[in-house]
Amino acid sequence: MEQERITMDFLHIQQLKKTYEQQTVFENVTLSLQKGELLSLIGPSGTGKSTFLRCLAGLEGITKGEIKIDGKDMSNVRAEARPVVLMFQQPLLFPHMTVLENVTYGLRIRGIKKKERNEAGLAVLEKVELKDYGNQYPSECSGGQQQRIALARALVIKPQLLLLDEPFSSLDTKLRINLRSWIRSLLKKENMTAVFVTHDRDEASFMGDKLAVMGNKTILQTGSPKEVQERPESSSVTGVTGEGLALEGGVVPAKYLRLERGNPTGENGEKGTVERVWTLHGVVFYRVQLERTSVTVHSKRDLTVGEKIAVTWDEDSFVEYQREKGDNHA
Repeated sequence: MEQERITMDFLHIQQLKKTYEQQTVFENVTLSLQKGELLSLIGPSGTGKSTFLRCLAGLEGITKGEIKIDGKDMSNVRAEARPVVLMFQQPLLFPHMTVLENVTYGLRIRGIKKKERNEAGLAVLEKVELKDYGNQYPSECSGGQQQRIALARALVIKPQLLLLDEPFSSLDTKLRINLRSWIRSLLKKENMTAVFVTHDRDEASFMGDKLAVMGNKTILQTGSPKEVQERPESSSVTGVTGEGLALEGGVVPAKYLRLERGNPTGENGEKGTVERVWTLHGVVFYRVQLERTSVTVHSKRDLTVGEKIAVTWDEDSFVEYQREKGDNHA
């Protein structure tokens, strides 16, 4: 049964480990994706997320483990022979080449004839809604357009696996929101399997069919964004997702928290002070300072900054951590 499950996975990573100068970057990384699935990888800076992508792309060697793509072992295959494309934080377009020349560069170095590669380049530029920009230069394009050009350059060689390393980090908030929605829709339309690295937990939840949390030199938890946020397996996961109220031994997911005026009447509550009020997508959020921590709660109550309130929850909404005791990676 296990062997059958593995062969069904389009991307299968087993017990991956990477060391550098005798220092462990990550270890015991095991995860899998089906064809067309999008994985968001999130975690603090310095946890090895970018190195992990470079290992998948073949730009870094692995110390131990196995990488399979569509059933084929890629663990020791050279980068140029892997059906993988890695998109970096910056578009890295050639300034002296036109948009079309940039997009078709990968086909050119593969020896594809000019007419054929131009036809392919124009077709993929149409997919990214830039068909009329082929003769322009990168300097004549906006930041968002340059990222779409970089995506077209990645898609034109028809990779089996697309890796995106914080591709929106240099863009302003409005453009990030618009572009991530557009890219997710395109990847789904193309049935592209992809791994997306970001520091933005909202972006990670939006982009991924699956969410993986990286920390303590490994993958701490993988599941749907809803599963990971509402049923974190350890305090380390809660620390990354930032969702809910962390208590001893577990967490109360944010959706179960309530704000009440006055003092808490039972054990399932804490006194607090409203620190900040803001509205997002028509929902009012409150940042509440408690005695030992702070928490964000959405509520329909009309509260003001400085108001003394109580954060309460039902006893059965408490989620106990499953990997906290005796787990080196919890």
